[in-house]
Amino acid sequence: MPESYRLPLNCQMLTRSGQGSLRIAQWLCGVLLIGAWQIACAQGWPARPIRLLVGQSTGSSPDLIARLLAERLAPRLGQSVLVENRGGGDGALGAQAVARAAPDGLTLLFGTAGALVVNQFTFKSLGYLPERDLTGVAMIGMSPFIVVANPDINLRSIADLIALARSAPSRVAFTSPGPRSLPGMIAEMFAVQAGATMVNVPNNGSMGLQDLMSGRTQFSVQGIPAVTAPLRDHRLVALAVTGARRLPEFEHVPTLAETFAGFDYVGWFAIMAPSGTHRDIVDRLNLEIERIISSADVSARLRFLGIYPEPGLSASALDQFIAQHRARWSALVQSLHIEPQ
Repeated sequence: MPESYRLPLNCQMLTRSGQGSLRIAQWLCGVLLIGAWQIACAQGWPARPIRLLVGQSTGSSPDLIARLLAERLAPRLGQSVLVENRGGGDGALGAQAVARAAPDGLTLLFGTAGALVVNQFTFKSLGYLPERDLTGVAMIGMSPFIVVANPDINLRSIADLIALARSAPSRVAFTSPGPRSLPGMIAEMFAVQAGATMVNVPNNGSMGLQDLMSGRTQFSVQGIPAVTAPLRDHRLVALAVTGARRLPEFEHVPTLAETFAGFDYVGWFAIMAPSGTHRDIVDRLNLEIERIISSADVSARLRFLGIYPEPGLSASALDQFIAQHRARWSALVQSLHIEPQ
């Protein structure tokens, strides 16, 4: 047995002496061995390439951001950072793989709000529990959504949309990726707050935008990149953003919180590690990632992809942030009476 893994002297004494029960001695030895192993890992970390798992497909926004981060992180750590796509289950497959990985700092997750918060309320079985199996490393940024409408129906404000929906129950429709998607649930919550019955027309990606621009639906909750060009070309009109703050590129567009106090539902991205990862590793990663997302070129690239960097958040503060959003989305799912599947 290598010297670094030999049974500590105090463990040997406990197991040989007649003091205490054997089970307690074995438990204490196990704790000491795990602690020694974690310290040894932290001191020599990273001894091998790091795997960064993404729960979405190649070419998606999370994938693009993860690859940008991996490229900048590798020279800072002196090891390759390899991006692996584990698409499926709205990010659940990637999160599950990291949750089951060794806590050695060599397997990380590029996590989304869906995988880290929402999925546990919309899936009956995930195979992991985020708050138990994963720990926060670093926040990447917020990904707010924007409420857009077809300009041909003369909607110029969120108040106009609410008035139309109230005057014609069930005749105002919105397109979304589905009732359990973040945009779909935000739109449903907006309808509840507005006190109006609206119809959810599931249609993902470009087909959903085509439905909106052709007039088959009246509005939609979309990510910023998908609607930047149609807004610029006046094929869509922006009515509100779903976060609590106005966006720098859309200062003229109000927040839904300005109409409904406390309305604040956005997507976000964060780097996570298996629970039990040594704090020294977590803190080093947090420091390096903070420096990367704070750089001018990376920050500009993130904004182009609709991500607003949130530097300055410690790993422990990230865990608190996720807990707060978990409570918020839990309340939303319950209020919409969404049953897990």
